Amino acid sequence: MDNHPSAGTVIAATPEVLPLVGNLSTTNVALLSLAIALFLLVGPILYTRGKSKSKGNAVLLVGPPDAGKTAILSNVSPACVS
Repeated sequence: MDNHPSAGTVIAATPEVLPLVGNLSTTNVALLSLAIALFLLVGPILYTRGKSKSKGNAVLLVGPPDAGKTAILSNVSPACVS
């Protein structure tokens, strides 16, 4: 008995993992990818935009040495500095 298939036999392999997109066409996969990319780009912007509407009460002065940060702070009224 020979266990090798004959020359005209076609063997179909079944995948062990199901495909993620199933039977979607290339156009549908492209549109789905675009929608996910837009969601990932626009979602965080809209989420942080709602939080930034609250009034901030802190200022951070940064810069190189001798840039005048202390001079700016000395001109601010004492009521504003805590």
